Amino acid sequence: MRTITIEPHCPVFDEADPAEYVYTITAGTVKIYKLLGDGRRQITGFLFAEDFLGLTHNEAYAYSAEALVPTRLCRFPRRRLEALLVEIPHLEQRLLAMASHELAAAQDQMVLLDDVAEILPKYRDLSIPDMITSTVREPLAALNRAIQAKDSNQFSEAYGRLTASCNTCHQSYDRAAIVIRLPTVNSFPDQDFRPTTK
Repeated sequence: MRTITIEPHCPVFDEADPAEYVYTITAGTVKIYKLLGDGRRQITGFLFAEDFLGLTHNEAYAYSAEALVPTRLCRFPRRRLEALLVEIPHLEQRLLAMASHELAAAQDQMVLLDDVAEILPKYRDLSIPDMITSTVREPLAALNRAIQAKDSNQFSEAYGRLTASCNTCHQSYDRAAIVIRLPTVNSFPDQDFRPTTK
């Protein structure tokens, strides 16, 4: 683990760089964004002290991160984090429990999508019920199967497919500004998931 400082408007990492590290912001602010096909930047969020940065299941970062102000980060080798997940099974189980909470929220969104399909069954030449079935239902079912199996690799793959499917649909219907991204921060910053010592 190493502490690094990034100057304002300098990258922490760029989209498609090898995902060698994960970070915790100890001071400052980071902007995260995706590069769109036309060269524009789609800002997807801002991260602050105590937020995590760079978590991914892929070998490359899925977005870019840039310091907005002088920013101090703790840099941790990603492979070491993966080793910790093997060493501390409780940690991986807790991460899966957090993912389960996120899946429940996504399933709530499915109920809303069903309502949309009923209210607006067609958009341009697109059948909304067919779109929901083809892009969302199976990936959500795959996420549920991964959670039931407590398989983090299977979960990461299914979540990535769901995200890519949503973004492909948005782009194909001239809604590329709507970019779904993989979570980059802990949804439960007030909880400590280290196992208790006896």
